[in-house]
Amino acid sequence: MMIVDIDLLKERKKQSDMINSVDLDEIQFYENGERVEISDEILAKWKYIGLNNTDFITSDFYKWGFNE
Repeated sequence: MMIVDIDLLKERKKQSDMINSVDLDEIQFYENGERVEISDEILAKWKYIGLNNTDFITSDFYKWGFNE
């Protein structure tokens, strides 16, 4: 059985919605305390995919873009 903390779930959803409401190129991402530099080329490739800002990170697209 899985136990879910509803308050935590709501807080995470609220944070995700906030992240997704901002233009991607207006966000500074950090990983392990270090700023992650994302090229304009990768941002341009992502722009018309139709997914959101959190998907940009959770899919690791920010690291590589499309495999060409």
